[in-house]
Amino acid sequence: MPVLIAVGAFLSVLLLIMGGYYYYDHSAYGDQTTTVRRLRAAAEMTSREAVVEIVRRDMMGKDAWYTVILSKYAPLAAIKRLLKQSDSEMPVSVFLLMTGLAAMGGLLAGMLVRMGALTAVGCMAGGSAIPWLYFRWRRNNRLKAIEAQLPEVLDLIARTLMAGHAYIMGMKMVAEQMDEPIRSEFQKAFDEISFGISVPEAMKDMAERIDSVDIKFFVTSLLVQLETGGNLAEIIQGIARLIRARFELHGKVRALSAEGRISAMVMFALPFGIGLAMYSINSAYISLLFTDPAGRSMIAGGLLMMILGLLVTRRMINFKV
Repeated sequence: MPVLIAVGAFLSVLLLIMGGYYYYDHSAYGDQTTTVRRLRAAAEMTSREAVVEIVRRDMMGKDAWYTVILSKYAPLAAIKRLLKQSDSEMPVSVFLLMTGLAAMGGLLAGMLVRMGALTAVGCMAGGSAIPWLYFRWRRNNRLKAIEAQLPEVLDLIARTLMAGHAYIMGMKMVAEQMDEPIRSEFQKAFDEISFGISVPEAMKDMAERIDSVDIKFFVTSLLVQLETGGNLAEIIQGIARLIRARFELHGKVRALSAEGRISAMVMFALPFGIGLAMYSINSAYISLLFTDPAGRSMIAGGLLMMILGLLVTRRMINFKV
């Protein structure tokens, strides 16, 4: 009961602080819908979503003190970059709130299991890592989808250039003809250029939103071509061929490392399978691991060693191509 009271008091104070901040934000900056309506009237051919995306100010960058904190502390900047790359509009403050709630939930779960203070702290650390792992998984899946679409996108832009159109028309065709998620990224860059941002700045913003080496190669080649000149269509076609060759090599590496990956999965699942089999055969024998303090310590140590072994094995079989 004292723990629940402490958690409730913590959440109440945190929600009170957040409510005061949003009230101050609304009173200081007013309603943003008026600005959106004026810009929409000035650009009738632009969708409302594009206008909102271009004119929307970063909620973290309004206050000078918050910008200073963000620029000084690398973890906050890394969280902001992770949210942007996973295509999430969640503010960093909400992410930190979710992390705190997940950590408190893990701590309560560890205390209810009653497997010791070290286990409770481990559950709290594991709970706090859940939001970060989710957004990292979301970013990686989105990045894989974009990299798979990139060769076709580059070929489409190259064909547009060879037909005599400008580069921005190639971006527009990508935004109209390609599928998600790469379509929305080129649409954002095209909208930024349409609202007056230069092509180099828009492409740099897109490279920041997409943490991909291939995108950085493409953006760097484009920026160099804009400065020095050259056949941009030929350069883009060369990048597309290079990306396809890299995908082919990556597939060969995954085929050669399949045995190691399957072995790692079998070794990780083997203790759980043996434990379930022994529990079905003689539950009284295996239940000592959960009832005896030494058994619980052995479980905690075994899980820790399994996680470390899984991480080491993953590093050994994960080749960068």
